[in-house]
Amino acid sequence: MVILWRNVEDHQRCRGGAGKPPYSTASERSVGKFPVISISLKSVGGLQYDSAAAALRTVIGNEAGRFRFLRESSKLDEDDKNFYNQLVNVETKGNSKYAMPDDALIDSLKTLSQLLEKHYAQKVICWLTNTMFRLIRRSREDTMMRW
Repeated sequence: MVILWRNVEDHQRCRGGAGKPPYSTASERSVGKFPVISISLKSVGGLQYDSAAAALRTVIGNEAGRFRFLRESSKLDEDDKNFYNQLVNVETKGNSKYAMPDDALIDSLKTLSQLLEKHYAQKVICWLTNTMFRLIRRSREDTMMRW
């Protein structure tokens, strides 16, 4: 089981102690050893589906853009490279600078993690910030208000 704390104060409050968190040495040893997809959904939102989807395309496209080396990877075949190119295809259209089709957007995190896993031959860490829970809560509140 892996427990991640946001900061030292959270660890101290939950564990009732002071000092350095016990996971710090393990974290320091694992830095740079695993591929990580880091997504913050803070900027994803909107009153319309199109604006929220455009914001999500931008977030996913920017993160996928960090892994441009996948275009030249010898471990990926042409189909894999085409899937990657769908994620990072830049075309200013509406609110989004990425021209990612909806079906590619739906599977984008899964696709990106599979491509990275194939390139590195190891599992990928997908890091989503807790802002996602605020979006879900807001969505539930909006639904309840409609009733």
